[in-house]
Amino acid sequence: MSSSAPGAPPPTSAVFGGGDDTPAVVLEIGSYATRAGWAGDLSPEANILSSISVNTSDPARASRFVGDHAVFTRRDDAELIQPIRAGAVTNWDDAEAIWSQAFNQLGAVKGEDPLFMIEPSFAPPSFRNTLAEHMFETYSLPAFYVARDAVCAAFASHRATALVVDIGATKTTVTPVLDGIALRKAIAWQPLGGDLLDALALHAVAKREVAFGVAPGEDQAAASAATTGSPQRRTLRPGPNHTITPGYLVLDKRPTNAGQPAQFKTRSFPNTHPSFHSFHQLRVAADWRQSITAVPPSPLPSFSDTSAAGCAARAQAHTSLSVSAHGSQRLYEFPCGFNDLYGGLERAVCGEVLFNPRDILQAYGLPISYPTAGLPPSVSHTPGAESSNYLGLPELIERCLANVDVDNRAALASHIALAGGCSAIDGLASRLSAELGQRLQSFQQPRIIAEASPMDRRNMAWTGGSIVTSLSSFGTKWVSRAEWEESGHVALNRRCV
Repeated sequence: MSSSAPGAPPPTSAVFGGGDDTPAVVLEIGSYATRAGWAGDLSPEANILSSISVNTSDPARASRFVGDHAVFTRRDDAELIQPIRAGAVTNWDDAEAIWSQAFNQLGAVKGEDPLFMIEPSFAPPSFRNTLAEHMFETYSLPAFYVARDAVCAAFASHRATALVVDIGATKTTVTPVLDGIALRKAIAWQPLGGDLLDALALHAVAKREVAFGVAPGEDQAAASAATTGSPQRRTLRPGPNHTITPGYLVLDKRPTNAGQPAQFKTRSFPNTHPSFHSFHQLRVAADWRQSITAVPPSPLPSFSDTSAAGCAARAQAHTSLSVSAHGSQRLYEFPCGFNDLYGGLERAVCGEVLFNPRDILQAYGLPISYPTAGLPPSVSHTPGAESSNYLGLPELIERCLANVDVDNRAALASHIALAGGCSAIDGLASRLSAELGQRLQSFQQPRIIAEASPMDRRNMAWTGGSIVTSLSSFGTKWVSRAEWEESGHVALNRRCV
């Protein structure tokens, strides 16, 4: 299987209805990005942000802008909207505008190319039924198929049976896949993903003393005065806090030394919608997080313990981590020109939250629980409660396996596949393997499967869909337009398991 060269005709490996060779489009629905390409390719050709820009003064949304350039272009009173959140479509017209953009980028022909769509594993059957209705009616599809993202990710890891741990933009999902079928009743998921990590990064940059073992209200200079001049103390002294200024506001900047105040001039855009400003501020926070974050090899002392003993334990952990490969200092420069070295616990914050979310979130003043009303079911949600606390990744996996038949647990634990962009954090696989080894030792030593390339993990579900759709044996799986018009949802639910 080889990737098509740019400008080359799409492969014709997917067949349906009578054996006629027909190119198939593979489309993955994502809260942050929508990925589209041709069956048989190694990676998606189109990767579009799942956001649209609309003018708030135009209720009819006649001026709807789609695509990366549209989202990054500042316009007066232009609101950025994400019509797909945690796998749910909140506005079908907006979502279809994004999908149409993807089809246009591929050069797909309306009414001729069959479509293979990838949906969230926990999505209810009603979602795929509505999805099929929209796709058949809007795009006049000759054939359609919808598959669960965890199943596709399992096939991308070369297994039909796997425990897929997907850490995406809006959620973390643990899905058991047995012989190519997702066991929906055992899925554990929670809305902890890249978006929450970016919000945490925003706070971590603005409250650097939290990671240094400095108690709230304690003067940072006084905290380091006792050992002034000591190399160790200089490492422990918190650097200056920083409020992120997005690049679109920076008119001019001058070079400064590390840790010194930024020297820059700003532009004034009084009619900028708050959603646009927040989006671009969080993108900078995301870049900072992705540039410096590493998961520490072992659990850290409590971040929310502000007692003298708690702060001392955190300061000691910061010192130890600063001289390790996972915590050595790294230089980062923000769009305004401010730059500084970040190391030790500062590099660990956004990785440790995946293992100890309640403690880290509480320390930075973020909610430690989330409302569950209206959310798809999960074995990690507190039964009968209006909200649930965030769980660490090992506990989320343990909850999932506890709801799987005991005879299948060993097979699933022996192939735990990491997927999603946020699963590519340095040190995540080794830390997860160590903690699961302690938790699951009663029945199976876990084995973590992680693609080396962050892009491969981000595209894992799409790649699996491309592999499945390109198989010659898949030709009989399609739901043809004739079948849809005759049997509708019955044909869809019979073919798409």
